[in-house]
Amino acid sequence: MSEDRQDQGKRKCPNCGAEVLATDDICMNCGAELVVSPSPEPVEPATPAAPSYAVTQPPREEPVETGKIRVVQALVLSWRGFISHIALLVLGALVMSLMGVCVVLIPPLMAGLYAMSLSAVRGQEPELGDIFGGFSYTVPAYAVVIVMAVIFLVINLLLVAPLVAA
Repeated sequence: MSEDRQDQGKRKCPNCGAEVLATDDICMNCGAELVVSPSPEPVEPATPAAPSYAVTQPPREEPVETGKIRVVQALVLSWRGFISHIALLVLGALVMSLMGVCVVLIPPLMAGLYAMSLSAVRGQEPELGDIFGGFSYTVPAYAVVIVMAVIFLVINLLLVAPLVAA
């Protein structure tokens, strides 16, 4: 555990009793959501109103931590979003598979299925019709398929061809 994580305040998960950081939103042990009870606002003594010519400073916001990703928290939230719409996502995959008999439809349908899955993970409500939204990304979807095919070909040429030649 890093020093900055050790220095932060800790509390216990109400679900499993594991020790968690005071800033965590999810228990890293059981995945339960941790609700932070709001602390009472400190009462400030009354101050006289500033004269009209005074420049007042806007309230400072707490700095946002950038560059820190809580991987376990992101995975737990993503999994919850995925599982909550599992039947619809499986149905979307089935529709894509059935319509994928026509090979030229696979890239846009796959893009639609990815968009549908992404909206589920983000906590939005996906719809079965979202799978056809991939047709608005037909050119990028085909570009991705071509790039993947080239990468696959290069890997095969570099790794498999020497084995066959030996």
